[in-house]
Amino acid sequence: MTLIPSLQLAGHPAQRAKAPNPNFSIASLTPDSQLIPGPSLRSYVGISLNELYGLELHCTPKQLNAAGQCPITKGQQTIDQLGLDYLNIPQCVGILISYIVICRFIAYLGVRFLKH
Repeated sequence: MTLIPSLQLAGHPAQRAKAPNPNFSIASLTPDSQLIPGPSLRSYVGISLNELYGLELHCTPKQLNAAGQCPITKGQQTIDQLGLDYLNIPQCVGILISYIVICRFIAYLGVRFLKH
């Protein structure tokens, strides 16, 4: 009984995946999107922000673009390109902690009041 809501909240695809959209960003998700935003999505955003913030990148000669420049030099550029800047790390942590508390409360109610 709790498997379906858990899968919906976990950010699993609601339908079969289609061809990837090159203009996709996390911030463009809407309620009718294929991906249902949930705790897994918040975990991904939090981990990505933590790893990319303040990161300095250096290109090898093979990675340079036609102008001879490195296309991405800072982690913040990746955060902006992926649209991950709509949440910050404390917000992601708060959402995940509240999800844990709510799931434990629902489990407590189920154990306490459901009878065979």
